[in-house]
Amino acid sequence: MSTTSDAPVDDFPLPGGLLYAALSPDAQHLVVAGPGGHGLWRRADRRVRRATTGAWSQAAAWSGTDRVAGANGRRAVVLRPDGSEMWAAEPAAGTVTDVARMRGGRRLAVAAYGAVRCHECHRAAPLATYPYVGSHLAPAVAPTGRWICGGNQDAVLHIWRTRDGDDGTLALWRASAGPAGGSLRPVQRYELGSAVTAVAWSGPGLLIAATRGGRIVALRLPDGTRL
Repeated sequence: MSTTSDAPVDDFPLPGGLLYAALSPDAQHLVVAGPGGHGLWRRADRRVRRATTGAWSQAAAWSGTDRVAGANGRRAVVLRPDGSEMWAAEPAAGTVTDVARMRGGRRLAVAAYGAVRCHECHRAAPLATYPYVGSHLAPAVAPTGRWICGGNQDAVLHIWRTRDGDDGTLALWRASAGPAGGSLRPVQRYELGSAVTAVAWSGPGLLIAATRGGRIVALRLPDGTRL
C-alpha cells in the first residue's frame, strides 16, 4: 500500500502462506517468508523471486540494502536482493526461529533449539555459541553488540555478554530493580575462565556454577547482593 494514498502498489502470493514480511531500509525491496519458503520483491519493476524450499521460514533481517538474512528450516541463509545466496550457516539442532544482525551486519545471531549461535560472514560454523536447553524464539542484540537477550518458549529470559569464542563471565542482575524502561547493570560479575554451562541456586546467597573447562564453583554472594 502507498503511504500517501489508499491505492495498492502491488500484490503477489507466497505459496503455503505468509509468516513474515520486511522492507529493506530504502524501501526498494521486500522480503517475505512462510511455511514453504521465501520470496523477494523489487519495487523498480515489481519483479518477484520465490524460493519454494519446503523448509519452514518465519524470520528475516536486512543488513543495509544489499543483503538480507533469513531462516530456511534448520539453516540461516544470507541472500542478495535478487534472491541469489551469498552464504549459509551450518544446520542448527532444530528449526531456526529468528535471526538478528550484529556489528553492522558483519555477524549474524541465529536462534534455534538449544542455543543462540553467532556467525561471522561467510563462515558456516559458529564463532560463538550461547547454549540453553530449550527453544529460543527471539534474540535481541544491544546496539553496542556486547549483549544478546533471548526469549524462550518456556517463558525464560536469558542474557549473554558476547565475546569472540568462549565467555567465562557469570553476571547477576536484580531484574525487578529500577524504573520501567530504564537500563540495568549487573550487581555482581564473576570471571570463571571458560564458558558457563550450568547454574543452580543453593539458598538465597549461594550460587553453584559449572564451566566447560570442568570446574564446579560455589559462589557466595556478598552481603547486600542477595537476589
